[in-house]
Amino acid sequence: MSNRIARNLRRDFYSSVINKDIAFFDERKTGDLRKICFMSYKIFVVSRINSDIQVIQDCLSVNVSEFARTTLFIIGALAILIVLSPILAGAVFSSILPIMIFGFVYGRKIRKLQKEIQEEKAKLTNVAEESYGNIRTVKAFSNE
Repeated sequence: MSNRIARNLRRDFYSSVINKDIAFFDERKTGDLRKICFMSYKIFVVSRINSDIQVIQDCLSVNVSEFARTTLFIIGALAILIVLSPILAGAVFSSILPIMIFGFVYGRKIRKLQKEIQEEKAKLTNVAEESYGNIRTVKAFSNE
């Protein structure tokens, strides 16, 4: 299922980029940072399509099965805990809300940092692409 979804995302993205006006390609380079809105995902221009879709594919395949397995484990453990020690179960349930609040705040911070990292990687790709594209000029300057 995840391979099929990734294939469809790649195909749809490619067809949406190919059908853009010429002005779109004049304004952007392969490693450019400007974003294209594609479905509900923010996918950067072509140089990042494979890595972004791979992340989505990994999320659909690995993370969904891990989530299901972990959820079943937690439900079973809590049921056993309630049967064995209701007082301890109450303590566990009272600590869930602070942990959830901390997780929410921490998750937002991590998402912000990941976005900054992805933007820096795109800048790096842009610089490397320009350097490789103008290697004769770079070598000429380094020889002087």
